Amino acid sequence: MTLDDVLAHRHEILRLAREHEFRAVTVIGSVARGTASESSDLDLLVDPLPTATLLSLGAFEARLEELLGVGVTALSARALDPNRDRSFLMGAVEL
Repeated sequence: MTLDDVLAHRHEILRLAREHEFRAVTVIGSVARGTASESSDLDLLVDPLPTATLLSLGAFEARLEELLGVGVTALSARALDPNRDRSFLMGAVEL
């Protein structure tokens, strides 16, 4: 999976995000940095609405895996500390 592959599905990804109560989606990790291999999954940072739950997050991941054909890990932006997780966020690309 490349960043171009993700961007080609941008509208569907954002539609699914809205359906699952997320208002922003950012590509992070190896796909964002352009270093992903064939076995890499897609790492996303999501900004949840107050009504979003862990079930929303899991359902969003499952729907994206169906759409994209790769493993997806979505993390809540609330769980990250910008100072502690600086290297993790390097090269992040907001959709």
